[in-house]
Amino acid sequence: MPPKEKKGEPEQRVLVGVYKNQGMWRARLFERNTDVYLGHWMEREEAGVAYDKAVLKLRGVEWAKKYGLNNEMGVNAYDPDEFEHLSFEQTVESLRLKAKQSLWIQMSAEQRQSFKMR
Repeated sequence: MPPKEKKGEPEQRVLVGVYKNQGMWRARLFERNTDVYLGHWMEREEAGVAYDKAVLKLRGVEWAKKYGLNNEMGVNAYDPDEFEHLSFEQTVESLRLKAKQSLWIQMSAEQRQSFKMR
């Protein structure tokens, strides 16, 4: 028996490494029994892109071609040289910074004020 659809929510394709968390979308991956946090985004697809970029950096293009990525275009959707000069740790920090910038831009003034108070 197929899973029931929730009313008002169209069925969405599962994005690997992307989870709903506190009304936002969290991207993370697991490497050697370690949870690597990549950031929170307002949009599910943005979190999927962050996961894809981190996986490409960590595991390489050949792995991505074999196992696939969240983006339906696969490896061709990304610039392979984007993080070439960075280590994996620097890539993760870059993705986290992009997540913060993206959230800040998309937040309303009221949301920003409550965010500053935390």
